[in-house]
Amino acid sequence: MDRETLAREYDRLSDEELIRMCKSGGLTELALDVARKELAQRKIDAPMPSLASEETRFEPEISGFATVFRTLTLSEAQLINGRLLIEGIPSHIAHEHTLQMLGSVMGGFQVWVPLESVALAKQILSDILAGKLALEDDAKRI
Repeated sequence: MDRETLAREYDRLSDEELIRMCKSGGLTELALDVARKELAQRKIDAPMPSLASEETRFEPEISGFATVFRTLTLSEAQLINGRLLIEGIPSHIAHEHTLQMLGSVMGGFQVWVPLESVALAKQILSDILAGKLALEDDAKRI
């Protein structure tokens, strides 16, 4: 999502909604920057969190679960979630139905796994991103 689209979406939020969203710590760098500017335009001086470091992004979101993947698109979250499920890791997309309309505005979709599965899930994600689990293209086999 680009800066202008975020600005339009944030302009529609109430002061309380915008502040709550900013304090959630789940916004991307771009989204947080746009939100800060919107608050400044409204002359609201709310304490703002800094961006989460890569390590804190994997802190437990709810008791017993951790975020292992974030994305701005629902389809990508569903693909990752499906792959983790196939690998036997119980996972789900946090707030999937709530965020379908505002997912990218709220900082994207998060795939959660039980804490005991974080290491394995991170390894699978690493393999996915490295292309190790990609299927061969049928056209290349001919």
